[in-house]
Amino acid sequence: MDGFERRRELKKKDILEAALELFMKYGVQKVSIAEIAKEANVSQVTIYNYFDSKNNLIHLVFKFYVD
Repeated sequence: MDGFERRRELKKKDILEAALELFMKYGVQKVSIAEIAKEANVSQVTIYNYFDSKNNLIHLVFKFYVD
């Protein structure tokens, strides 16, 4: 794994962790992509580049939590 791939995976993990934390604190429906982006220190566009939609992000956050 080169440096680019490692940074990409770390950023993805940061987004998943931030989303999980906010979902657990406020609930899935009350958390916006903008709030997740702010918590993860990334742009909203970055989140959509990694996850395509909020529904996909939600699905992967639950999978991340279970794993």
